[in-house]
Amino acid sequence: MLLVPGAAAGLRCSLHQRPVLSAVGRLLPVGNEPQGLGGSCLLDRRYKFYIPRRNWWPWKQKIAHQRQAISRRRKHIWPRYSDPDEQRAGDIRSDPGPSVRFKVHDMNLSLKRLWVYGRLLRKKQLQDAIDWMEALCRPSAKPVRDLVVGACWSCPCQPLSSRHRDHHQLYRARTRMVDHHGYDPARLYIARIWTERGPRVMSIHQQRAGYYFRKKKLQNMMQLVVREMPMNEYFHKVYIMKEVPRSVTLDMRMALRDGRAPRSYEREWAPYITAESRIWHRRGMQFEDQMRRFDYYQTRREWIDKYAGSFHRDEQEAREARGLPPLAPTELY
Repeated sequence: MLLVPGAAAGLRCSLHQRPVLSAVGRLLPVGNEPQGLGGSCLLDRRYKFYIPRRNWWPWKQKIAHQRQAISRRRKHIWPRYSDPDEQRAGDIRSDPGPSVRFKVHDMNLSLKRLWVYGRLLRKKQLQDAIDWMEALCRPSAKPVRDLVVGACWSCPCQPLSSRHRDHHQLYRARTRMVDHHGYDPARLYIARIWTERGPRVMSIHQQRAGYYFRKKKLQNMMQLVVREMPMNEYFHKVYIMKEVPRSVTLDMRMALRDGRAPRSYEREWAPYITAESRIWHRRGMQFEDQMRRFDYYQTRREWIDKYAGSFHRDEQEAREARGLPPLAPTELY
């Protein structure tokens, strides 16, 4: 692929790009230096394109959406052969997995405000959604935060009562959901979230001695569906697409900093721990895929077996302590 100077391409950040090596180990110049040719996928750096919002006509929107779809497709790595014993990578979303619906009544917020918060939380991991609402520090975000927190505490398809709307029950509620339903906390995602218009309740308030006024209070409703992502879809999202939840990466970095994890885990957690390590790991996978040395199904089987073994490590150790045989990998997920 021919390298084009960053100034000619209109990319300002290309001038700060580091030199790279070609497939034959020759240093390729970047910037205003002479151009070079190479056959490696590590040569160019794909930057997100920028389209100004001025004169944002429908035909411009269509072009932008097409380019965004092409950029999203480039991030995928699909298997190069079909295996009848394995689920096709294109059908990973056909099985939505187990889901639980939660609903809150009498929310004193407008529908527009609820829609804005719902747009922020949609398709996020549950712990990331809780962290987002905790970090906002806005009084209007408290009912939505209590809904996300109380979703772990309530029973399926039951409205949340006011006694469950306490932010002090955050970690206790999340533990209750994992222990009661047996869900994997890292694979809990908010699938859908929507709002419903409720009635306005009129009440009388005393302003000062002898003066009263009527106040209309909003009682809108909000529902969300939390689902446990299947293992095949979770592998493609985390390992292939590199869309790792922020709470998971933060726990990994904190464990390495505090010494709770050995230093050998830095290489094992390299595909997830930082943005730079995720980029280089994905480029390595793309290079292996171009060289026909990346087996999608075999990598997925090994990754799922290792993940299930780590998740059920306490259960396996308890069975070994009681003298029971360990569970097979297929029985863990």
